[in-house]
Amino acid sequence: VSIHGTETEDEIKKIKELKPAFVLLRVSDDLSNLHASRRIFEILKAEDIDTSVIHHFQTDTDESDELALQMGMKIGSLLSDGAGDGVLVEQTGDSQPFSVDFVRRTSFSLLQGC
Repeated sequence: VSIHGTETEDEIKKIKELKPAFVLLRVSDDLSNLHASRRIFEILKAEDIDTSVIHHFQTDTDESDELALQMGMKIGSLLSDGAGDGVLVEQTGDSQPFSVDFVRRTSFSLLQGC
């Protein structure tokens, strides 16, 4: 199941009936990632929906420092609050791709910092 933060509360409640293995959360670009994500997690908690949530993070950067900074700003505080169970990093555009090892180490460091 993939959600974008634009769903109504009733639509989010239906996740409980679906019983997915996990939910991918990729907040729409026109919304505040922090506020939309917190709203989603509040609804999931209030409805006792105990499904793992993976943050789907997209970036077009090819700079390793920029990737770490972007992930920390957009997802770090949410993970620090216990909101989320992992991060899926998707690199878009024509930039030089990061190695799988780099993305794994960067994501793991972000999770450790939380």
